Amino acid sequence: MRLLSEKTSELPSGLTEQPKELNFEGSVVPKESEEKNSRVAIGKIVGTHGVKGELKLLPYVPRLEVEDFATNTIGEVKTFYINGKSYTLKGRLRAHKGVVLLKCEELRRKEEAELLQDVEVFVEDDTLTESLEGEHYAFELIGLKVVTEDGASLGIISEIITTGANDVYVVDGKDGEVLIPATEEVVVDIDVEKKILKVKLLPGLIDLPKDEPSEDK
Repeated sequence: MRLLSEKTSELPSGLTEQPKELNFEGSVVPKESEEKNSRVAIGKIVGTHGVKGELKLLPYVPRLEVEDFATNTIGEVKTFYINGKSYTLKGRLRAHKGVVLLKCEELRRKEEAELLQDVEVFVEDDTLTESLEGEHYAFELIGLKVVTEDGASLGIISEIITTGANDVYVVDGKDGEVLIPATEEVVVDIDVEKKILKVKLLPGLIDLPKDEPSEDK
C-alpha cells in the first residue's frame, strides 16, 4: 500500500483560515463528484495569487506530496474543469507554499479568479499520470464509502493518516469515527469508480455498534 499522507495541522502559507472542507489532519473531503464520470476532483480553489487571475489550488494530497503532484501527477494536464466549465492552462503549474498555482487562459484579472473561491477543480481521469498497479492517489480514496465483506457500511473516508508501519483511514460513520489500517490483511478491495472500499474486520479491529438496551422493565 502506497504511502499517501502525513499528519499535519499546518496550514499552507497565505491562508488565514481553515478551508471549510479541510480538516486539521490536512485531508480534504471532496463534495459530490462532477456529472461526468470520467472526471475526478483533484483539489479546491482556496485563493488567488497576484493580480492577473492566478489561482491557488489546494490539492487533495498530503502537503509533502504537493510538488510531486504538480510536476508529475497532473504535470501534463492542460484542461481543468471548474463549475462545469473548461479552463485551459497557461504556462505551467507551480508548487508554492503548500498549494499549486494555476494560471488559466480564461482568467485575466484577480476579480475574475476570486469568483471561483472554494470551488472544486476537476480533470479528466485519463489525463492523470497513471499510478502503479495496487497503488492509489490520496484524492482517489478520500470520500470512498467503506463497507465490510458482509455489506455493512462503516462510513466515508475523511482523511488518511501516516503511521510508522502503514497508513490509517479515518472513517466518519453514523456512530462516530472508525480507524481502519491500510494493510493487505484488512483492505479487501478498492473500487474507485464505484467509490467503495471493502474491508475485512479482523478480531478486535473495531467495535461495531451494539443495539441499545431496552428501557422496558
